Amino acid sequence: PFAVLAGGLAAAGALILVQPGAPPPAPPERLVARGSGEALPTVALKVAVDSGKGLERHRRDEAYRTGTRVQFRVTLDRSADVALLRVDGDRTQVVTTSTLGPGDSDLKMGDQPLAWEVEAGESDARFVLLAAPSGALPADPVSGLSFDPATVGEPSGSVCAGVGHLACDERLLRIQP
Repeated sequence: PFAVLAGGLAAAGALILVQPGAPPPAPPERLVARGSGEALPTVALKVAVDSGKGLERHRRDEAYRTGTRVQFRVTLDRSADVALLRVDGDRTQVVTTSTLGPGDSDLKMGDQPLAWEVEAGESDARFVLLAAPSGALPADPVSGLSFDPATVGEPSGSVCAGVGHLACDERLLRIQP
């Protein structure tokens, strides 16, 4: 038994000596900084509509008519600064900005829920929610967006696909002509 134990220890020692070392670190000129070190919040945008029959969940396959009121709820895993944008084929506008805590929060104007009312002549649009750690949301949230305006109304189109430095979620709102 002693000989078996000694042989096993010798084999283990040889294995340790044969193992290659860790690769040398990259030279400083090849190192790349990645972000601010603070993780982005996890964000979800929920949309409800009132077409005159009371508040209902937004349906992706339904087109809404003039007069429909749209309300927004945000879910965050931590406190964050948020911006709600409306993006159509012609323009991008900031609807509101706010600082919200973790959990579910309705976007508000004063003490009332924020409601976007669909007006005559509006086209399909995406409501885009951007979120960043407190103090990290750009003063002009629109400046960092990169997307193809021709795809805004398409189900496969995405504004969030071109946003890499902020948390993002979006919902397409189809409008009846």
